[in-house]
Amino acid sequence: MTEKAVKTDKVRDSIKSAMKLLAVRDYFSCELRGKLILKGASEHEADAAIEYVSKFGYVNDAETLKKYSCELAAKRKGFYYLKKKLYDKGCMEIVSSFDLRDFYTVKMEKEAITEWLEKVGNHDKKVLLKKLSSRGFASEAVYEVLGILKDNDME
Repeated sequence: MTEKAVKTDKVRDSIKSAMKLLAVRDYFSCELRGKLILKGASEHEADAAIEYVSKFGYVNDAETLKKYSCELAAKRKGFYYLKKKLYDKGCMEIVSSFDLRDFYTVKMEKEAITEWLEKVGNHDKKVLLKKLSSRGFASEAVYEVLGILKDNDME
């Protein structure tokens, strides 16, 4: 067997692995690349596999980001939580190449805050502010939904 045939077989195996992973759920290209490398593919083989599956629309970072943002909003998680999860997944290039606010809008964040507030009920504004911040919500959205004027209304 020639060296080119061996490389082709390895790329084909990487494509099969990518398809198996994508059959379960959507992945960002950077996340899929990492998974393929963990499975033993070289960087070249992983990149070739991602290029191949992207050609058929199986990997689309913009669509995956849109879905993921909606999922997090439905789980009542904030914009900064989205950013953190992308970093955790090893997708720093997603954060730098897309304007995340186009995908997780301030309006979506406010709606998620409102839903969360309906679920937990009324508490002290300071307590709510801390809890919402810990869920990754941007302070501007929290202030607006809670009706707080930054530092004046906290007392």
